[in-house]
Amino acid sequence: MVFLHESLEWTLIAAGLALTCTTLGAVIGRIAWGVVADRLLPAVRTLALIGLLSAACGLLLAAATTAWPAWLLLPLAAVYGGMAIGWNGVQLAELARRCPPGTAGAITGASGFVTFAGVVAGPPIFAALAGAFASYRAGFLVAAAISGLGALGLMVGNRAVSRRFK
Repeated sequence: MVFLHESLEWTLIAAGLALTCTTLGAVIGRIAWGVVADRLLPAVRTLALIGLLSAACGLLLAAATTAWPAWLLLPLAAVYGGMAIGWNGVQLAELARRCPPGTAGAITGASGFVTFAGVVAGPPIFAALAGAFASYRAGFLVAAAISGLGALGLMVGNRAVSRRFK
């Protein structure tokens, strides 16, 4: 919201609408990615795809200017929400599937701790990047890089991990 209001000169009401689109995208994304991982792609490939799409969304937001119309940015906010928030259900299900018997609760709980540590640390890091570079774009670029590297790690490392857990 702050990026849209301060950098792209949106009203607070319009920026709030973008946040609503992001949240709606997250709800739809959580369900849709579960369907994809259950029926269309293996979970690790699904997560890699989510990472690549999330990186693309971050890059697009970093490139956004005041000339970009709302009809382009609102769907982008929804798609980004579906990626950045919608991935977690697939990740937890796959993690639980790969856990040794009797350890799924402890391991998914530990994963939740790490995930939510990111939820706590992410906004201050994003703000620090914005302050250091005098632009919100730096935060979007770093988020895109992390998502892209995570996707790459899943694509490259999945074979080794799969062999270990079979």
